[in-house]
This record gives sequence, C-alpha cells and structure tokens, in this order.
Amino acid sequence: MEEEEEKKKDESGGPKLLSPEDYTKRLSELRKKTNNPLFKNELIHDLSKSSDMKKFLDNKDIKFQTLSNFTHGGFIDKYTQNELYERIGSICGSGPLGVGRRYRANALDDAIFSMKSKFDILFLQNKSDDSVLGFIIAELGECAREPNVYAVNLICSQSGLGKLLLGACLYCIKFNDDVSEKKCILELAHAYKNTSGFFMYTKLGFNLDDSLIGKEGECFFDYLHIPMSVTLNDDKFTQQYFVDMMVRSDFKQADVDDPSGIYELGLPKKESEDGGKSSDLQKEMVQFANIMRKIKVFGTSIEFPQDEWEIIKELPFAKKRIFIHKPRSQPNFSKKLSAKPELVEPFLDEIVREFDKLKRHYMRSKGMNVPPTPTAQLEIAPDELILAETVTAVPVPTETRKKTTEKQLVTMSMLPRRTTRTRKTTSKHRTPSKKTPTPTSKHRTPSKKTPTPMSKHRTPSKKTPTPTSKRNYDMRTVRTYNTRKRRQATQAGLD
Repeated sequence: MEEEEEKKKDESGGPKLLSPEDYTKRLSELRKKTNNPLFKNELIHDLSKSSDMKKFLDNKDIKFQTLSNFTHGGFIDKYTQNELYERIGSICGSGPLGVGRRYRANALDDAIFSMKSKFDILFLQNKSDDSVLGFIIAELGECAREPNVYAVNLICSQSGLGKLLLGACLYCIKFNDDVSEKKCILELAHAYKNTSGFFMYTKLGFNLDDSLIGKEGECFFDYLHIPMSVTLNDDKFTQQYFVDMMVRSDFKQADVDDPSGIYELGLPKKESEDGGKSSDLQKEMVQFANIMRKIKVFGTSIEFPQDEWEIIKELPFAKKRIFIHKPRSQPNFSKKLSAKPELVEPFLDEIVREFDKLKRHYMRSKGMNVPPTPTAQLEIAPDELILAETVTAVPVPTETRKKTTEKQLVTMSMLPRRTTRTRKTTSKHRTPSKKTPTPTSKHRTPSKKTPTPMSKHRTPSKKTPTPTSKRNYDMRTVRTYNTRKRRQATQAGLD
C-alpha cells in the first residue's frame, strides 16, 4: 500500500488530493485506529497529568492530541484535505527559514491520510477552540543506516511551544516498549542560522553527529543542514527530567558537545534592551560558524549561500591570496583552493580569528566577562589593556619598568610619538647651538663648566671679521714672535 501511495503525487511533486468520496472514506478508516505506533495514548496521557506539566498546560490553555484522538475531534471535519494542509502547514511559516509548502504537505499526507505505518504525528491544540498550535512528525528509519531509530521528519509550532512537542517525542521513544532503539535523530535546517532551533534541540539533549552524513537515500546528505542525535539510555532520563526540559526556562543541558561554543553564550538580549545589538552580532557570528563547518566537513567545492559568500569574498586573505587578478566568484574560489590546498588552512585561520572577535563582542554586548587570552589582548579596549610588566614574575627596577611601559604603550597603541626621555637616551650627539659655532661637526662643543686646553690659535670673534681687524690680528702676532726671539737671543748671550 505504501508503494502505491508513493506513486500518487501530482505534477508539482505534492500529494495527490483525494476525491470528496475517497476523503470521507479515508477519515472513516482513520477513526478505526485506536492507538498510534509511537505517540501512544496512555503515554501522552501520563505525561500530561504529571504535576508540573499539568500546571504548564493549564496555564497556557493547551493540550496534546494524538492522531487517533485528533481524527475524532471536530477540527478535522471542518475542512477539506487541501484546507487542512493549508491551515496546519501555515504554522511552519513562509520566511527564509520557513518550510516549503510542498515539503510540509507531503509530510502531513504521509503522517495522516496515507496511513504509513512508519510515520506518526502529535498535535498541540488550543483547549477552547481546538485550533492547531503546532505538530511534530516522527519517521521510523528515515536514515537507512538507522532502520530502528526514529527521526524528526518535521516540527512546526508557534513560538515557545516546539520544546513541548520535541520533549514529548523523546519521552515516548524512551518509555514506548515497542521502540527497540532509544535514540532520536534530526537535521537542523539551515544549520546555526536557525538559532532558535539549535538552542531548543541542544537544550533537549541533541548534539552534533556527523556520523549521520551519507549519500542521498542512505542518510542525511544536505550540507546546508546539521545532523544531530540524542541517545536516551541514561538513567537520568526520568519522567521528571523530561518535564523539566520541557517547561523550566532555567533548565540548561549539561552534556553538550558544541564545537562552535554558541550554545554556551546563550540567546541574545531582547531588542528593547539593547536596540538589537546582540542579536545583530549573533546573526553575523552564526554565519562565520556555518562557513567554518562547511569547509571543514564538505570542503571548498560546495556552493555557499549568498549571505555567506558575501563574507568570504571580502576577507583580506581571500583578496590577497585567492582572488589574484581574477574576479571574486565562487567557481574561481573553488578552483584556486583545489589547485592550492595549502591555502585552505591559513584561510580557515583567518575565519577563526574573525569568529573569535565576534564572539567576544557578543559577550561584551551581553555584559559577560571576556577571558584574557593572548588573542583577546589584541582586541580588548584600551582601558582594559594589561601590559606584560603587570603579570611578570621577575622583579625589575622602578625606572626601568617605567621606561619599558612607555615604549610598549607606544607600540601597542601604534602612535608615532616619542617622549623626551626617549630622545635623550637614544641621541648620540648633542645638537650644536646656533649661537656657538663649532670648528667641525665631528667634535662636540665644550661645555661652559668644562675647562679646555689652550689653543694655539685664538677663537675667532662672534662678530663677522673685517679686513682691518684681520690685519691688526696678524701684526700683533708678528710683534709677539719678534719679541720672543730677541728675549731668547739675550738669554743665550748673543745680543
């Protein structure tokens, strides 16, 4: 029967709608079902009646509804098959992160009207008017490698209610005796960009699981998404533990394996609190996280989404080392890194540095403490700057420390100024005064306090010498010379 139903698709690829007569007949068949393969009526009842869960559901005025109970309600009788798909499917949204109409229609058809035994669906409804607020579709063996493991085929809900549906799914996998493997898998659509989904899945115990990546038809293959899994064999998974995960806002998963570190940083502040600053930083941060993951896991030959590509082509390393004399296009990017694989690692290093900077900016925007790592010292604000002298264990003289600190401040702030102390200690020769000319630039001008030996020649006057003064000077010299000669001759008795 399942193979026949698989062939019943319309030309657009969506489910083929039943005729009014067949639709009525199918509803009658559905109402004969007294239970469900995964979401057993008794399990959902026990979960709903637990103390904390009952308070939460009553406060929200909502209820869980299994398929066998849903088909007996009045909601399904109000609409045709197509209207039902539209009303339920509209919960999945229509934005960039929304689920396509064809995909959700096929999933709903598989879980409801096709009556496929490997599918099951659970609804969240408003108690007052039975309107559908969310649903989750589970499929057994969606990953061929894991034929006995349930996968979350599709989950859609109003804001804040998805954790109830996913938690109920895990609860039924754990306590349903017909389920042999206590494990659940899923794909995080759009990877880290789907931050609300990522935080919800991680909070409920899911972790990244690249072992689920395979070829199409074998397991998860789409590089735009992230495969995740959770194993429920641990004794900690009691009914109360599931309830705490589902209803407590302060619950945080301890066993988290998140290589990006995004979960630990938490969700951004509300826009009313910081004007959307932390939210904008997180959006940019998750883009870098997606880029890193794609390159590390799938290489550089894939086609990046446009928003991620805009970041890649503007990175300095890409401009200087990859797009040399070539247009910055994705084909050129892939060809270059395929031809020179040694460029991949330094390119990834630059992405990691930028990602780390964004994480620190994000932490500051939320008022979190930023650990002083070597990388952080290059990024922290000037008033947070910690010089090496403040943490060194080797004692140094006060004056030496002061001079060293000044030099490092100049270097770290990249200011081209020089202090007076630096000029005095670095200059080898004192600049001659304009008023005191020196005989030669090779000799230092004597200080006034330092006596100098008598020179054979009298130092010229500061005034500009004239021809007359020069002649008088010469005549005095001759007279002194002749007088000295006569004195020497008299002493020698030659006069």
